[in-house]
Amino acid sequence: GISEDWHELMFELTCLTKGSAKKQFRQSIKYAFGGLCAYCRCKRATTIDHLKPRSRGGSNLRSNLVP
Repeated sequence: GISEDWHELMFELTCLTKGSAKKQFRQSIKYAFGGLCAYCRCKRATTIDHLKPRSRGGSNLRSNLVP
């Protein structure tokens, strides 16, 4: 069962501070786009943008974020 195999589910799980977790999350989004801007694809991505703005009900989920 799952309760017996919990240690397998914890493989490579590391404890991160809130700041380092946020940085790693942002870097993974940029990496997914090859480090390039999602709009022009020719400049290095320096920011993360919401596809659907949070002010209009957008979320902070990865699917709503692009570099």
